[in-house]
Amino acid sequence: SNLALTNRVMVLEETSTCGDAAPVKASFAGLLNPGLFSQIAVDGSSATVRLGKSHAGRPGSFRLCWGFNPLVDSDYVVDVGMFYFHDVPEGCTPGAFGPTCSVPR
Repeated sequence: SNLALTNRVMVLEETSTCGDAAPVKASFAGLLNPGLFSQIAVDGSSATVRLGKSHAGRPGSFRLCWGFNPLVDSDYVVDVGMFYFHDVPEGCTPGAFGPTCSVPR
C-alpha cells in the first residue's frame, strides 16, 4: 500500500456507511473526527493516526472509514472495520496514559 499524509479516517455511527454523502459522524469530546495521519512508515505500508484523548462520549461500536485525500464526507470510501469506544472500567479513574485502577484486597 502507499499511505500518505493526505489520508484521513472518519468514525461514523455504526448505522452509517462509508462513502455516504451525509453520514452520521460519531462525536467524542476531545477526539478529532475526521482524524489525521501523524506518521507514515518510510515504505508507506503503515501509519499512525492520532485522534486525541476523549473524556466523554457514548460507549459502543462505530464504523471506521478511510479516504486517500478526502475533501467531502463521501470521499471516505474504504470501510476499515469497527471502532470500539469504552467507558473507564468500574473502580478506575482516567489518567494521562490510561486508567488507574484500585486493586481489591
